[in-house]
Amino acid sequence: MTESTRQLYRVARSLDSLVVGEPKILWKVKDAMHAARQAGSLNTQLGNLFEKAICVAKKVRSETEIASSAVWLARCG
Repeated sequence: MTESTRQLYRVARSLDSLVVGEPKILWKVKDAMHAARQAGSLNTQLGNLFEKAICVAKKVRSETEIASSAVWLARCG
């Protein structure tokens, strides 16, 4: 597994987020995948990688307590 693949999985699972388990992060990963698809930049291999990362993130969220303490942070200013 490459470092970029590992990083995508960590980001999708919200492990590198300011608030571990924050659900907005997964939404942003999905948004990035859809934007890449619309721009014609998402080949089959990259699309499969995104889909697998999203699937794993959903499984982690449903089978662990990672999101149990997630809170929303308001932006100020």
